[in-house]
Amino acid sequence: MKKIFLIISTLLLFSLLSAQTDEILVQEETIGISWYDLQTTRSMQSRMYVFEDGRIGAVWNIGQNFPNFSDLGIGYNFFDGDDWGVAPFQGLENNWAKNPTYGPLGEFGEIIVAEGTNGLILFTREFKGSGDWQVSSFPNPPECNYLYSPQIIATGENLEIIHLLAMKEDDDVNLVYQENNKRILYSRSIDGGQSWEVLHQEFDELGPDHYLGFSELALSWAEPVDNTIAFFAGDYLTDLVLMKSMDGGVSWEKTIVWKHPYPLFQLHMYQSDSFYCNTGQISLALDSEKKVHASFAISRIFSDTSAPINYIVPGVDGIVYWNEDMMVFSDHINALSPNNDPGTELIEDVNLVGWTQDLNGNGYPDYLDCLTDCVLTDELGMGLSNMPSISIGENNSVHIIFSSVTEGYDNGQYHYRHVWKRSSWDDGLWWGGFEDLSNDLIHIFDDCFYPFLAKRINHDIHTLYNVDNYPGIALLEHHDFTENKQNYLVCEDYNGSNWLYVNFYTNVDTITEGENVGFINMSNSNISNINYNWDFEGGEPATSSEENPVVNYPDPGVYSVSLTGSNSAGTNTKTKEDYIVVLPMSSTSNQNDSNMHQVHPNPTIGRINIHLTDLNSTIRIFNPLGRIIFNEKYLNRDEKIVVDLSEYDNGIYFLETKSGNSVIVEKVLLQK
Repeated sequence: MKKIFLIISTLLLFSLLSAQTDEILVQEETIGISWYDLQTTRSMQSRMYVFEDGRIGAVWNIGQNFPNFSDLGIGYNFFDGDDWGVAPFQGLENNWAKNPTYGPLGEFGEIIVAEGTNGLILFTREFKGSGDWQVSSFPNPPECNYLYSPQIIATGENLEIIHLLAMKEDDDVNLVYQENNKRILYSRSIDGGQSWEVLHQEFDELGPDHYLGFSELALSWAEPVDNTIAFFAGDYLTDLVLMKSMDGGVSWEKTIVWKHPYPLFQLHMYQSDSFYCNTGQISLALDSEKKVHASFAISRIFSDTSAPINYIVPGVDGIVYWNEDMMVFSDHINALSPNNDPGTELIEDVNLVGWTQDLNGNGYPDYLDCLTDCVLTDELGMGLSNMPSISIGENNSVHIIFSSVTEGYDNGQYHYRHVWKRSSWDDGLWWGGFEDLSNDLIHIFDDCFYPFLAKRINHDIHTLYNVDNYPGIALLEHHDFTENKQNYLVCEDYNGSNWLYVNFYTNVDTITEGENVGFINMSNSNISNINYNWDFEGGEPATSSEENPVVNYPDPGVYSVSLTGSNSAGTNTKTKEDYIVVLPMSSTSNQNDSNMHQVHPNPTIGRINIHLTDLNSTIRIFNPLGRIIFNEKYLNRDEKIVVDLSEYDNGIYFLETKSGNSVIVEKVLLQK
């Protein structure tokens, strides 16, 4: 009876969650089986290619002999236009290999490059999907026995020009707590890999004068457009760098998309502020105008000489979108903050486009009830939403998929991750709703991770991802080894027909009582003009039909804002809970000084740790009504304070740190 009740309860929960995500027609099937479950440690390589004739090839890491995986190899399957082949249980040609990258070879063929026992291995065949594989070795550089992180693309009229990126270790770089000691090498073949006219070329712009090195797999190509090629490199230890060539790799232009706040950063070698950062999970694409579009995940780390193990601030959640028409991100420690920290350069639904969803509508994602989720996902520096993959569709529509901890799906200890999608049908200016691609009855108890979005969208969106019965990664000892599936999923690119997008933001969301807030309307539609209806909790006026209203907030508190837009395309509403923070007159926030304290964990289940960086600091904590619940003065710099909020109700609190004439206020979320 208890088992039947559990099944019924689960089905009811599934129906509730299904009703709260966008309708999307999805078809999927399992094309591979593997007990080896670590597909990447940073970015996903090119794991699937959709050919012009509609045929598809896919690759992944495959192995069955746990825990040592002596049989580790390259899983491969092929779609012939009608059906996928039988899901393989062993790798190609019985060669030990890992970390494959896949693409076309010439007019009819295909190529895989992977890491082997003595360097890179090339698997090639003249006709895709049939015939014997030819296996050869890629030459190692002088005095180098191994290459890492291969990435390939193809250009030329018949896709005969192969461009290969790889990494080699720099023996002159000795790092204790981090792995970014790799140099990026570029090679080019004009005859399909038989010979190499450019071999192991290094980039001066990425060399030792600028960077200690780069981390394994923190590297990603865009699918070429004509003779234009581009790649991203970098993670939380370096800048995020775009390298772009308009002449097929002859000359290159460097753009720093996110500038690291601590050049030549070394963990635990010195004391740093905590800073938001790129995780190294990066993806990029070129549109028909050869403009780069990119997406990457964010986390938050710090360097602490007294604690050389932990360096991640848990619970950070965000997927960033960027294109070449946008401003690059600065080296401010909060430039990539998804939490409206002072100095943030992210705007929701503009360049902050992905985060964990509140599916049951209670105002916050329930994963916060189980902070072990943060520990699990942050162990790889991933954040709660991670592994973005981006592609360009018809009329330069932009599509991003990512994996995210998902409310309502858990095994009693950790929440499962699902694969989510967002799309923009006007060149990344406006973004549609969130779509849970894993929102199917078969995935109630599945962890859906490592998604890869094929770069070609031929009326359909093609995705490859890993399905595991347990959250986390067995190779990292999160759980016992179990069977993993490689699932192929396809859904329609419906081009956003009859769409209505509603959203807004404000440049200042924390004010003092009696001040005004100006709201910026970001709504858009492809049908007709929009009629607006605003609701301002605690504001004067309380409602408005203006496009961009100005509202006064006379009383301290935390207030929600709602905007409803309507036209012939329909009606949509955007509500931002606890969006406007109104502080008492005595607590004026200086938004320009954000380096006076570090706070973690945030969110918290009770205790918060405060690390002061200024002398003679006063700390006050306000409850959601603006009343002071903590008020202490501290004389020493680098003092660490523990404050216990567990006796108070769940909600948003405000931590004020004052030193001299500088004041900074930070939100703290208490969720027990």
